[in-house]
Amino acid sequence: MKNKYKMKQTFNIPAGCTVGSIEQDGDKVIIEFKSEYTPKRGDICVLTTDTGQDVIILVESVLGQGIHTFADFWTRDTIFNINDEIPTFANDTFRPAAKGEKQLLFSKLKEKGKRFNPDKMCIEDDVWMPDEGEDYYYIEMGGAVECDTNTSNKIDEYRFSTGNHFKTVEAAEKVDKEALKAHLKAFFDQYPKQ
Repeated sequence: MKNKYKMKQTFNIPAGCTVGSIEQDGDKVIIEFKSEYTPKRGDICVLTTDTGQDVIILVESVLGQGIHTFADFWTRDTIFNINDEIPTFANDTFRPAAKGEKQLLFSKLKEKGKRFNPDKMCIEDDVWMPDEGEDYYYIEMGGAVECDTNTSNKIDEYRFSTGNHFKTVEAAEKVDKEALKAHLKAFFDQYPKQ
């Protein structure tokens, strides 16, 4: 004689999800959850395409049949784009990005010398700036690399505003000195001589 019994298993549905389907596979129950997540400006999310490709997206805007991105990284194809538009289809899904996925997108931006500014909601150049009291290197008018300490004086502000500040001697030496001297000369030529 077989014993028949009923058993219940209770668990919480993940936030922002609904139950999509329930299937039985042998002695296992498979529950598919559907996300109710809708990305918005400034969100970092993952789009899973109808072909199974995951795309980490920094959302600029959601369009009718697509999404405009500040930046996106196609994980399988390892393609990174800035300022892109991605068409979306009915079977595509979105979910918030995990911490590691966000970090991957930020590292891809950094590789391109860029960063996301959440206050201004834009991608901008990732320029190192020395803290007050920190040493930095610059190229003087004759082309030599010199060291100075940031005291937030007018000279420091001028060097920072013209991009003539570097974290290392090596970084300063990589700069095309003739181009920098021409840039500085053009800057000074716009002011009348006194």
